Amino acid sequence: MTLRNGVVAVLFAMVLFIPSGNAQAATSIDDMLKMIQSLMTQIEALQKQLNTVKGEVKDVLKEGLREGMTDEDIKKLQELLATDSSIYPDGRVTGYFGPLTKEALKRFQMRHGVDATGVIDDETHDLLEEYLHEGFGDKIPPGLLKAPGIMKKVEMRFLLGCDKKLGGGKGMGPLCKKLKVDKGDKDEDEEEEEEDEHFNVEVDIEDDETTVSFEFDGDDYEVTVDGTDEDDVLEAIADELDENVDDLDEDLVDAITEALEDAIDEDEDFNIEIKVDGDETTVEFTYDGDDYDVDVDSTDEDDVLEAIADELDEDVKDLDDDFVNEIEDALEDAIDEDEDGEAESDAEDAIEDAEQAIADAQDAIDDADGDTSEAEELLDEAEDTLDDAQEAFDDEDFEDAEELADEAADLADDAMEAV
Repeated sequence: MTLRNGVVAVLFAMVLFIPSGNAQAATSIDDMLKMIQSLMTQIEALQKQLNTVKGEVKDVLKEGLREGMTDEDIKKLQELLATDSSIYPDGRVTGYFGPLTKEALKRFQMRHGVDATGVIDDETHDLLEEYLHEGFGDKIPPGLLKAPGIMKKVEMRFLLGCDKKLGGGKGMGPLCKKLKVDKGDKDEDEEEEEEDEHFNVEVDIEDDETTVSFEFDGDDYEVTVDGTDEDDVLEAIADELDENVDDLDEDLVDAITEALEDAIDEDEDFNIEIKVDGDETTVEFTYDGDDYDVDVDSTDEDDVLEAIADELDEDVKDLDDDFVNEIEDALEDAIDEDEDGEAESDAEDAIEDAEQAIADAQDAIDDADGDTSEAEELLDEAEDTLDDAQEAFDDEDFEDAEELADEAADLADDAMEAV
């Protein structure tokens, strides 16, 4: 019985027990009916609020959030991640999905034992929503992600949704499968399928030569190919098995393709380090086994990539895509770090200037013979403003710190003039 129906039943019973047969009873019944109508209106409003609090509106976090975006829902995501400093040590709530937020997401995913991609896929989105439903309205409880038992509670609730997805024909993602295994719900068919599809594939790349070791139909094989091209590797494996490529076991192909991609990624360790100082950029990296050091009189992405391509004697468009992506990410981080460093330095200089201005004003007041009440009032205000500037600096809000320090210095100058 709903809250609304329950109250109506009680009130109706009360009406039945009112004595009848006189004007006073009729008046009581009319008053009671008016009271019922008023309570019904209040109950409907409360029911709507209750539905919202219970999370019946599922979409707490919109879909499609990704790196590079700025959105109010990203602030909500950052607020959630910041409730655990081991997940999001920076704790910045800016609404911009940058590298810091991506790294925090990776830690969040690692905690739940899934691939740490930093990408909000469907399962990560649903998992984040389960945590957000722990809040009250738009308020996220402090320390939510590190609350005792919260991870187990959320995963158990998430697991219930896994069964619904499977029943709806959508299948289950990696997290659902992991939770099923952790709970011991893997059925015999799944175990047999995994046992049958275990090919023990190992791929090793050295000097642009690929060696693939694998097991198939109970026999061990090892195939070596010049280069890392996927089609060439699969063609060589098909020849070794005396089959056509198109007839290869699909699961074997998937296992080899995945292992090859992992080996290529591991082989392509570029060891990129970028430093930005003003308008100068220094890039140190490894490419095809050789180390390089490139200096560029610019921080523009196109200029940096052009200089690197010249150093490698290649066209920019021919550079390895993964290498270019890593250069772009490292350059962006270096520029942000340099800007933060400059902002910090400017704020430090402004605070020092304000301290000196306040000291000079204090000396002038101490040496004055006349009325210094106005100057002392201005000086007190300058000192309070300087305290605010120092607090902003400690919070790494360097822009506000510089502005407040400049304001404190101006107040100290005004105090000097008032002496």
